[in-house]
Amino acid sequence: MAVSLTNDGNTTTVRGSYKIRRDSIIQLYAQKMAIPLGKMEVNVDSFRMVYFLEQELFVGKNNYLSKLLGIDVDFGVLQALLSNKMFSFRQDTRDKDFKEFSCDIEDEMYKISSIRDQRIRSFNKNEEKHERYRNRLDEGRGIKQDIYIDPDSFVVRRMVFKDIENNKGLKLEFSNYEKVMDQWFPGSIKMQVTGEKQLELSIELSKISLNDETNFGFSVSPKYKKKLIE
Repeated sequence: MAVSLTNDGNTTTVRGSYKIRRDSIIQLYAQKMAIPLGKMEVNVDSFRMVYFLEQELFVGKNNYLSKLLGIDVDFGVLQALLSNKMFSFRQDTRDKDFKEFSCDIEDEMYKISSIRDQRIRSFNKNEEKHERYRNRLDEGRGIKQDIYIDPDSFVVRRMVFKDIENNKGLKLEFSNYEKVMDQWFPGSIKMQVTGEKQLELSIELSKISLNDETNFGFSVSPKYKKKLIE
């Protein structure tokens, strides 16, 4: 897997791999010129990231990723992105994800459009670490979501999200599909974040496997310095 990240005009390219245990764990590994750089494990509510060169271990809650990217991201969104599944930003069975829903044809693809009512989740009022995040969400803003479906293979080709009031956006494009055990997986994933933060991420997959009996161990040397990031 080749990954290219452009942040405010600065581009970094690494090679790596990732694996997913459905609805529980995502693990990523990165290296550059055969030199291991780090690895990361994300579970449903937190993450651990190891930086080999400086012998550091970073730990934090997943809402830090939302603050880093400037958009609301949780485990379900990350899993859906890496496995090319349709998703909304608040995957909660108690929520009605879309208050408006329509279908159209655009760019020779089916387009499914919706405006989502972004509502605040319930937080424990005694948890101060959630207070800033709760206040930020307590604005009732809407998110417009467009999903483009290939009319022949019925795979997702493009997803476009726009935070209407705050002028933030996320665009995902999927291409070079490969069929693995009767399922289609994209060989190329491109992501663009617009707004206060300008990010571009490109992922090129070289090998895709499904239902492997993979070891999900994640060991960290006790010599590594642990840092909490919030």
